Amino acid sequence: MAAAGVPANRVTYNVQLKGYCQQLQIGKARELFEETVTDAGIQPGMVTYNTLMDGCVLSDDSTGALAFFNEMWSRGIAPSTVSYMTLMKAFTVLGQPKVAHKVFEEMERDPRVTVDRAGGDGEAGGREDEGTRRAAGRGDVRQPGEGHHDGAQARGGAGALERGEGAVPGGG
Repeated sequence: MAAAGVPANRVTYNVQLKGYCQQLQIGKARELFEETVTDAGIQPGMVTYNTLMDGCVLSDDSTGALAFFNEMWSRGIAPSTVSYMTLMKAFTVLGQPKVAHKVFEEMERDPRVTVDRAGGDGEAGGREDEGTRRAAGRGDVRQPGEGHHDGAQARGGAGALERGEGAVPGGG
């Protein structure tokens, strides 16, 4: 990347990861992830893990999505509602709605995540979208995948749940 004049940082790697994941090339995404951490010394963040988890779900690798979720926990990176929702999607795809519900319950208990029950995700709950906020002159517009999302606010980054306390199978 640097040879092409593009500064290597977490954002540029996340963009590449997303491209691989959207093209269902999860193997290349995993290789790039390892290169990012090992060779470039760039530490992954929540967006990195959310991207990889989603790529795993898109590639029918729900076990891989769970593994990335657990790795995120083990590194002390606070999950967002997107993290939990992606994991719920993985278990739903596997035909395990009860486990998906346990993940939801875990999300409700996580003090770092606020669950918005009234508005949903902005599609059906009457919430404003980015264009509406801009048209109304309200500048509090966040980029998708960069931290907070409609209906979610990660609170703090310290203190991941101790192993075995959570309802997420094999994880936090």
